[in-house]
Amino acid sequence: MIRRIIDGGHEVGLHGGHNHATWQRNAGEWSRERIAAEVAWGKARLEAAAGRAVTSFASPGWASPPALADVLVSQGFDVMADVRDKGGAPERLWTPSGEIASVPNTLAGEPGGVGYLESRKAAGLTNDTILAEFDERLLDRRPYLCLYDHPFYAGRHAVGLFERMVELILERGHEVVTCAEAGRRALAGAESSDQS
Repeated sequence: MIRRIIDGGHEVGLHGGHNHATWQRNAGEWSRERIAAEVAWGKARLEAAAGRAVTSFASPGWASPPALADVLVSQGFDVMADVRDKGGAPERLWTPSGEIASVPNTLAGEPGGVGYLESRKAAGLTNDTILAEFDERLLDRRPYLCLYDHPFYAGRHAVGLFERMVELILERGHEVVTCAEAGRRALAGAESSDQS
């Protein structure tokens, strides 16, 4: 299934280590060695299933331990999506081991940052109301918008709505890219500004 996802043009990234809840609740207290072991364990398994390198990472629940960015760079990651920031944009982070792109999630269900579509449907909104709300976010003219949702919900219960959202993005003249591509562009943009 993972290879089919990749063959379909989607990005596959690592989301924590051995256990989602354990990471979310405890990773902030872990040593650098524990973080490195958790990441290495998950990376090895996901790469074996994917048949290629995995270079994107997101912590469960945005629980990003202080040493994480450096651990990720040291293990070959170049993108992390560990920040929830409504007005953020991708940026370059420097660590002792090198650089990594930070790609923030700007649109999530609140409070607590749950999946956007699931939270809007749970609030009783219709698809048309959700689309109108989303269109307003697109009209904010921010250079970047990253929708956070769970593949299980969006991919099973809101596929038609998600497809309409993608169509709306394209109709408004925007582009849909993976987190990895947004990160690459942030790093490339930072490099060109460093040279000017």
